[in-house]
Amino acid sequence: MKWLGVAWSGLRRHFSSRADGVGSIYDKLFVVQPRFHPPLLLKAKLLEALRLANSLAPLTATDLKSDFPSYVLVQGRRKINAGTYFGAGTIDNIRTHLNVIDVEDREIDAVFVNTSLSGVQQRNLEDAWERPVLDRVGLIIEIFGSRARSKEAKLQVELAALDFKRTRLIREKGERKAFGAGGEQEVVSARGASGGGGRGFTSGSGESELQLQRRRISDQKHKIQVALAKAKQTRSLHRRNREGIPLVAVVGYTNAGKSTLVGALSKSSLYSDDRLFATLDTQVRSVILPSGRRVLVSDTVGFISDLPTQLVEAFHATLEEVVAADIVLVSTLL
Repeated sequence: MKWLGVAWSGLRRHFSSRADGVGSIYDKLFVVQPRFHPPLLLKAKLLEALRLANSLAPLTATDLKSDFPSYVLVQGRRKINAGTYFGAGTIDNIRTHLNVIDVEDREIDAVFVNTSLSGVQQRNLEDAWERPVLDRVGLIIEIFGSRARSKEAKLQVELAALDFKRTRLIREKGERKAFGAGGEQEVVSARGASGGGGRGFTSGSGESELQLQRRRISDQKHKIQVALAKAKQTRSLHRRNREGIPLVAVVGYTNAGKSTLVGALSKSSLYSDDRLFATLDTQVRSVILPSGRRVLVSDTVGFISDLPTQLVEAFHATLEEVVAADIVLVSTLL
C-alpha cells in the first residue's frame, strides 16, 4: 500500500478557493464536451459548460472574461471505460490539444470534463494529461466554494464538498501510471464497499486508514449539520416574525436575472453578475405594490440542469424559502 489520497487535489483542501476568499485556483480551464444527440441539446450543453468554466474568475474582477475558454468536442461513448471514461484514442486526442496549448504558452490550470467521473477515472485522466481534472460535480462545488460569503453558505458548500470527497477516497498499490497500468487503484464508496473486488486490499493498515478517513469526514459532516440545524431554527423564527406579510420567491435558472429583478422591484442594491451562481444566499427585500400593499420578495439560489445531488441536499435549508412562499415567480431568459 503506497498511500491513500483523494482524487482531484483541490478537494484535499476541501475547496481550492484562494487564501483571500475570492475566486479559485482553477481560473483557466480547458473544456472537454462529449458529443450526443440531438445537436440542439449538445449546443445548449456546450454553452452551459463554457459558462460554467468561465464562472471561476473572482467576482471582484473588473475585467470580466468576454471570450469563452478553449474547448474540444469528443465522441460520446456508448460503453463507458471503467478506468478512464474515454477510450485511448480520445485521451490521446485531448492530450494533443493540451500539448498545442502548452506550445502556444497559453496557461491552463485544469481540464473540465462536462460529465460525472468516478474517482478512479478522474485520477487516471489526471495521470494521462498531467494536470488536474474537474468533472461536472467538482466544478460546480468549486464555483460554489468561491462564491460563498455568509457563514451558512460556506457551511452548506463544505457539506457538499465532504460528500464529494468521501466518494474520492482512493487506495493505490505500487507505482502509479496512466490508465492504472503497473499499479492498482480502487475507490471506496460511501457505503464502504471496495470497488476492487478484494485482491488483498480490504484488510490491514490500509483499511484502518480508510476507515479513519471516513470517520473524520462523518465527524465533520455531523458538526456542520448541527450548525445548519441551528440556522434552520433561526430562519423559522424569522419567518414567524414575518407572518401576515405575503412572501414572493423569485426562482429560475442561474444568471436569469433574479437578483436584478428583486433589486429593481425593491429599489435596493443587490449584487448581480454575468456569471453563473453569483447568488448563494437567500435575500429578502420589502416591496410596496402599486395598490399600497406590502410584500416580501426573496432572491434565491439559481438552478442548473443536472444539479449535483450533493448540492441539492446541502442547500435544502436555503430552498425552504421557496417552499414557504405564497407565490413563486419564475424568472426566465428570453
